[in-house]
Amino acid sequence: MARKYRYIDFEDRKRIARLWSIGTPAQAIAEEIGTDPATISRELRRGYPGKDGRNKRPAYNPVIAQKAVDAGIARRGRKRGTGPGVAV
Repeated sequence: MARKYRYIDFEDRKRIARLWSIGTPAQAIAEEIGTDPATISRELRRGYPGKDGRNKRPAYNPVIAQKAVDAGIARRGRKRGTGPGVAV
């Protein structure tokens, strides 16, 4: 069955962090959240603070991941009012 695309919100990121910290595999987290396992894998990389957690797995920080997403959204799209011929 095809999964419907949806954004991961901050509540989902907190769930991912909780499940990841207790040792839940990415595949099981994906089923719990309702996304593709590749999405969870990308999310875990996005929220990596640069150190390993207690269980020797790469740590995941939902705040870092959310900031990365917010920065990406801010960079998207056309910058208005910066081109030639634009009155200031």
